[in-house]
Amino acid sequence: MHSVAVCALMVALARQLGLNNYQVHQAGLAGLMHDIGKTNIPLEIINKPGDLTEAEFRVMKNHTVEGTKYCRKAMA
Repeated sequence: MHSVAVCALMVALARQLGLNNYQVHQAGLAGLMHDIGKTNIPLEIINKPGDLTEAEFRVMKNHTVEGTKYCRKAMA
């Protein structure tokens, strides 16, 4: 549900900024996909209760790189 909530916020923000319908749609899609790279992060890290170790946090931060790779591959 987090990505759906981010999508709704992105759509609302885009509308508030006066963007055109295409841009509003793109902003919504970006909200839905903003954490897509987390699919490549081990579930033990994703679901870990409490604080991450430094090593786990480094892995988690890599989700943005993984998301970029996924999107570029999908667009090719």
